[in-house]
Amino acid sequence: QEGFHWRFLEKTATFPTVIGQLTYDFPTDIDSSKIFDLRQQETDVKITYKPQEWVDKYYPEPTNVSGNPLIYTLWANGIKLIPVPASVITIYERYIKTITTLTDGATVTDIPNKWDDVITQGVLMKAYKFDRRLEDALDAEKQFLSGIDRMKLDNESVIDYSPVAEGHRVEYVDMPRYKRPII
Repeated sequence: QEGFHWRFLEKTATFPTVIGQLTYDFPTDIDSSKIFDLRQQETDVKITYKPQEWVDKYYPEPTNVSGNPLIYTLWANGIKLIPVPASVITIYERYIKTITTLTDGATVTDIPNKWDDVITQGVLMKAYKFDRRLEDALDAEKQFLSGIDRMKLDNESVIDYSPVAEGHRVEYVDMPRYKRPII
């Protein structure tokens, strides 16, 4: 993934906080530490990412501060919430998952079926190189790379885009929030 991600690998998860617990594990299927965002599910308060160096500077001992988490950082194989949760709340996270490895017995993949031809060309490219069929390998590689370009173009399209003009009055809120849809 060259500076972007495949939309079909976007996932969401929730986890409950534990009173007094600083660190929480990543989801088991996360691609390294590719997290879009965290927020408190009940209140829609966005939890802001800060690098570990920032946390070291302003919260050298983060367990001394408890309350409602407003900041997170990534550390080792997990997420640190600061302040340390003083109550049980649900954290909602959006992230990129690792792609499931294709195996002989795989019947379901993460890749949408409409891209089966691209996967087939990639497999043929590798097989032809192994079989020393250079002409066929070059043709399969050309078709594979063309298919990847089609996938990238399709991945960039956003169908539900309707810009809404903002008025001349803008209200600034110091706490980033996600708006819940009105039902």
